[in-house]
Amino acid sequence: MEKIKNELGLFATPIETLAEVKSARDIIADPKDSIENHFTKVSCSMKRIQFRGKDGTLSEPRYQLSVYLHPTIREEMNNKKMINEVEYTLLCYEFLKPIETPEINFNGWVRFLRGSSEAASSEDKTFTVVELFISKNMSTVQSFLNNSTKLLIERLTAMDAQALEKLKTVPFSGVKQFRLSKKQLEAVNADLSSGE
Repeated sequence: MEKIKNELGLFATPIETLAEVKSARDIIADPKDSIENHFTKVSCSMKRIQFRGKDGTLSEPRYQLSVYLHPTIREEMNNKKMINEVEYTLLCYEFLKPIETPEINFNGWVRFLRGSSEAASSEDKTFTVVELFISKNMSTVQSFLNNSTKLLIERLTAMDAQALEKLKTVPFSGVKQFRLSKKQLEAVNADLSSGE
């Protein structure tokens, strides 16, 4: 029997068919549940970046959190309220690294949260949020999925083995997807409407 090729990308899955998201706090509180049921393991890195001026003074540190969704896809989480000196210090404590460490590499847990809103800029009025969980001692980090990243993922998930081999790349391993809860959707709609 001939195998039917799946032409649909990851985000072609209708939002209505996805399970409603369960918060990381609720997952941890439930002894019968685990993070692995709701998130997908990924490699991450967080850097402290400082520049030295010609006069020898150092700039204020900036922090960059990268999530490697695929060997060719790196998504930056750049919510400055969450990715700052305090979070970097917590990460150092979490992984027992010296405070002056310039870069921390670690495994995180990621999932896509999907919703629709009239305020969304996409043609179909849908949007995708990336949610990163690092540990139960730290808050989860969220950011909107970059449109070009979303397009890359769509193309990778629609490609067959021959196309992937020709491009010398590997398939996109399906990150778990969930529908935003009503409360989360209201918060995102408020952000979209305010232009943030």
